[in-house]
Amino acid sequence: MNELPPLTTLCDWTAEVLRAAHSTERVEVFVEVHHIQHLEGQREPAQHSISWHARVDIVVDTPTARGLAVLPWPLPPSTALDQARRVLYPRAGAPPARPPIGPYPRVHAWDEELIQPRGIARLRAAWRALARHTARTDVQVHATWHLHARRTCWAATDAAPLGHQGTFFRVAVAVARDGATAAWSHAGWHWPDQAEALLAHAAEDVLAWLPRRMSATPDRLPPRVPAVLLPEAVAALLHALAPGWAAPAVQRGHSWLLGRQGTRAFAAILDLWDDPLMPVGAPEPFDGEGVARRPLALVQHGVVGPVTHHRASAARAGQRPTGHGWPPSARPRLPFPRHLVLRGAQPVPEATLVSTMGQGMVIRRLGYIRALDPRQGRVFAVTRDGVWWIAHGRRAHWSPDLALQIDVPLVFARVRHVADRARWLAHDFWRGAWTPAILVDELPMGPTRSMVQSSRDARGHFSRR
Repeated sequence: MNELPPLTTLCDWTAEVLRAAHSTERVEVFVEVHHIQHLEGQREPAQHSISWHARVDIVVDTPTARGLAVLPWPLPPSTALDQARRVLYPRAGAPPARPPIGPYPRVHAWDEELIQPRGIARLRAAWRALARHTARTDVQVHATWHLHARRTCWAATDAAPLGHQGTFFRVAVAVARDGATAAWSHAGWHWPDQAEALLAHAAEDVLAWLPRRMSATPDRLPPRVPAVLLPEAVAALLHALAPGWAAPAVQRGHSWLLGRQGTRAFAAILDLWDDPLMPVGAPEPFDGEGVARRPLALVQHGVVGPVTHHRASAARAGQRPTGHGWPPSARPRLPFPRHLVLRGAQPVPEATLVSTMGQGMVIRRLGYIRALDPRQGRVFAVTRDGVWWIAHGRRAHWSPDLALQIDVPLVFARVRHVADRARWLAHDFWRGAWTPAILVDELPMGPTRSMVQSSRDARGHFSRR
């Protein structure tokens, strides 16, 4: 099969599975179908790949046993249920009572024009416009396009089936000149009508970031540096904090929220929401456990609010689940917020952030983020696309990437200004952030190294071995 089946087919199939269940069983079914297109090339798309895959998670609860099976789809409903029954494990307690199966709602069908050949034709036209825009420059250009269509249906013997479908895309442009590189990406649920203008803007954006010549970077930097973080960098730090909101992490004492919940841990001008219904983002009306999702205030006026729950953590805490559960086969994951929206009071034009800072640095993107101390929110990160150093409110020089240790909660506690423009930045199909650029009075950093110096140290180390 290389075409997406209708959503009604998925939900009809889950209903057939539930009808085959015994009266003493509680059955939960999650079906997920993906269709992925990927194009990549320089002046013209040179590689074009299409993939299709689907799976079904089935959970079976009986008075004495519980089992989970992850199976390929499609297959007969009775066969899927029989295979799930073969992996039952002993359990204590009885499953919940089983009410009759109700009808599933008809969901709105998203525009799937991008999957059709005309969508690819529009993309190629935009790609040619990008090539013309950069033809007279001394840069190398590489562009990628990724389209991901997904349909899901969840159902259980004690709940009516729920269906959802969407089309997610990401386009990225990377350029290189004289050893310096920069990248730009745009993601969303609908390919914009002005595709040519979008890619032209991408080329202008990355070319403006690239320096005309390389500059040296000091081996050691002061521990406190004023900084402007552009939306891509802010989104990366928000995603680094997100697991700390998960109730299991707080319950186990592995979260930076310990001692901060209910206190002003962020700057007073900041609000942070988890909004799974935001149209510009990745709408998700229900989670992998069938719980309806609603906007949740994580931070209001700098004060940290509630934690996020799936069904199991909510039952332990005696609270309601917040709609952050995962599908059955992914439930070891923490129920963290995945659709982050950062807003600030009294925003200022983005162009004035650098002039207001006076001296400091501008960070465009952060990558390779790893948690060093989850209880403090300290992470290791590497800047991407280099760093611009600012003097007297203007760009002074550009330097290669830096390896940083950042106390992320302190970054958001020291925000002075927020830009008036925000962007939706998708981390993947399931996660994203709507965030503006921010000005931080002091970027709290641990030991900092230039990646150029670090690579020299590494070469010396391996040459001595």
